Amino acid sequence: MVNSRLNGILTTLSQQYAYHLLPNAPQGETRLRYLADGLANRGFLVIVADIPANNYDMLLKTWIDGYNRFYGIVCRTLFPMFTSVNLGTADGMRPPVVVIQGESPAVIQAMADYVVPYVALRQRTNAISDAEIIGLMTYILDELEADELPRRTYDNLQRQSAQIIRQLITLPVNQYSLTAMKKPLFQNNHTQPRDLPRQKPRPVPPKSLPETGELNPNTLNTNGTVKQEKPRPNRERDKTQPMPIWWNIEDDLERTNRQPPINDDDL
Repeated sequence: MVNSRLNGILTTLSQQYAYHLLPNAPQGETRLRYLADGLANRGFLVIVADIPANNYDMLLKTWIDGYNRFYGIVCRTLFPMFTSVNLGTADGMRPPVVVIQGESPAVIQAMADYVVPYVALRQRTNAISDAEIIGLMTYILDELEADELPRRTYDNLQRQSAQIIRQLITLPVNQYSLTAMKKPLFQNNHTQPRDLPRQKPRPVPPKSLPETGELNPNTLNTNGTVKQEKPRPNRERDKTQPMPIWWNIEDDLERTNRQPPINDDDL
């Protein structure tokens, strides 16, 4: 049975940002994947994870920051004009349903097609292969047409991105995948959407969250591109945009400067 909470969230997001998906959206178990894939194609990544209550805030922040850093590293190298990102939650329930909106739909789509299902798979199997992760990054960079990068730049991007994927796999959270691997890269790699645990009471918002740029979700053109204009004040945006609940974390814009260094020997 389709998870009613996720179905409601994905349907509402589609109504706001990708209404063209709804007339042809299937019913049943395939609906979640159809809507999640369609939203990713418009630059909206929806991810879910069950996070232990005893360290909820820190693990939520670390988990989302991993995807935030992955998006940032790839975009700064390949698409430096499209690095802005919005992070938010769909509601206040647990497990958290997080929405990541990036200015580069191509990078968001690659994360949905490869990174999210791969992390969910390897968390479930408790298997980590550095060579396999490097191979995954090769497919991702091929999708993003990164082959014209200088060799040193390409290798650094591949290594740093692979290290972030490895860190995501080792986090003590139970991540779910709403999308399946785009290509049959590895044996038994297709991760189906799984039923979520029962929703839990509304949590206290984390005190500190990953960085965000100045992308305004309300300034999308009809073709999916982003209008070049300043974001509106949060109080005005909150009245017209009930979902997602975008995080206002301007005090944390320097966070990425404090990330632990990635050593060449880590992979």
